[in-house]
Amino acid sequence: MENDFVDQVEISRSISHVPPAHFILKIEAFSSLVENDVEKYGSLEFDAGGYKWKLVVYPNGNKNENVKDHISVYLAMVDTSSFGLGWEVYVIFRLFVLDQKKDEFLILQ
Repeated sequence: MENDFVDQVEISRSISHVPPAHFILKIEAFSSLVENDVEKYGSLEFDAGGYKWKLVVYPNGNKNENVKDHISVYLAMVDTSSFGLGWEVYVIFRLFVLDQKKDEFLILQ
């Protein structure tokens, strides 16, 4: 029997008074972003936890961070101008990436 959990991590538990938010970014032809050397692709804005966010994807890596030959994905807060100095927001962010060729998900938290 094949094990579906390749890299298992210990189970953690937490309680939140805020319901989880879900956002799906579906890119139909990701290879076309890579082939056409698209530097940066941003999602539409979405609300989660009372804030506005975007997913930002660098299909060929974030060159500003000297990343090459990798995909860079960021969760970006939209419009932080109303926050004062030293503001912080703590986020639990889980990213599911579907590999259509293998029909499996890579899950990053």
